[in-house]
Amino acid sequence: AVVRPLGDISGDGVLDTKDAMKSVQFALKNRKPKTDAEFTAADVNADGKLDSKDAMILINAVKNKETIN
Repeated sequence: AVVRPLGDISGDGVLDTKDAMKSVQFALKNRKPKTDAEFTAADVNADGKLDSKDAMILINAVKNKETIN
């Protein structure tokens, strides 16, 4: 199985605006993860919830071109 970087919701190997937009949609409950891998990638603070905290971490990582540890 391919290991996704944390925050790589789209599964393309990079953190970018697509991932940030999906994270916001998950936080707003406008969209649900299609797979467990999407959920795991989106739950960047590993608290078992997809919320605004995850979205902000991911948006900042994309903005600053950083990885999430």
